[in-house]
Amino acid sequence: MAAALPKCSFLIMEINYGPFESALELPPGYDLSQAKAAYLNGFLRIDVPLAPPPHIKNTKVPIAGGD
Repeated sequence: MAAALPKCSFLIMEINYGPFESALELPPGYDLSQAKAAYLNGFLRIDVPLAPPPHIKNTKVPIAGGD
């Protein structure tokens, strides 16, 4: 019986033997360019950070008077 890991959450858990391929769909809002993966003790851990919120630029538009 495996002991539970503290502060660990699983979204997907698979047990495969031999070569395999798996595809995951992530909702928008993740920065895939910063994804990191590590294989340790039989577990593949993939960390994908949230993307920073888009920078909102305020622009002032002058309004001409109606003379």
